[in-house]
Amino acid sequence: MAKTDMTKAIEKSLLSYSPKIMGGKAINYIRGASTAFEVVVECGTTSSGIVDCIEVNEYFDKEPHPGCYYGAHFAQYSTEIKQRMADRVMLANACDRGHRLAQEFPTYCDCTSCHLNRTAYTYFPHIMIACLEIKISVADFKSKNGHNFFGNCNFYVVPSDIYNAVKGIVPDDIGIIFYTKTERSEGLRMKKDCAFKEITPELLSWTLLNVLKKTRRDNWKRG
Repeated sequence: MAKTDMTKAIEKSLLSYSPKIMGGKAINYIRGASTAFEVVVECGTTSSGIVDCIEVNEYFDKEPHPGCYYGAHFAQYSTEIKQRMADRVMLANACDRGHRLAQEFPTYCDCTSCHLNRTAYTYFPHIMIACLEIKISVADFKSKNGHNFFGNCNFYVVPSDIYNAVKGIVPDDIGIIFYTKTERSEGLRMKKDCAFKEITPELLSWTLLNVLKKTRRDNWKRG
């Protein structure tokens, strides 16, 4: 079946869609997503269905811990820059443990009584699989086909003009992204975030392989 102009427009927008949050997780949106369309659910066969779009993102879990305000600030600088700062800066409001020079302040510090102590975070990167099903009409949405959600994050992607008609029947754990086009702008906007779900390492591996295969085949066809 030939794709409609609306479907093509949504797919084009998905190629550059980079949200900062998905499933309540912070996305490394600067590095972008790996995106593939019409990806099989089960490797090697279409019997279990095809997902309209799968995005592979990097996301971060964060763990809070006590930290130093100055240490966290100076951590971004190289040792050479820290030394130059230390040569000319003597911090008047020294910490409770006697640190005064820029290069001395620790990033992590358990001295919670110190006026420089702040909550800091350690970030742990992970791989996220996002399944996105494109529905361009209410009838399409209500069809029994094309609801293949098995990712960490799962979304319906719909035109803005059917959003009000379908938002009430979208399951609580599924998110909604809508596509809109005006004279001045065109793009996607997340209207409802999804619930994040853990998936097995085996499912993650097979999905990555399916995305890689589909991307490679599409690139070969374009070439």
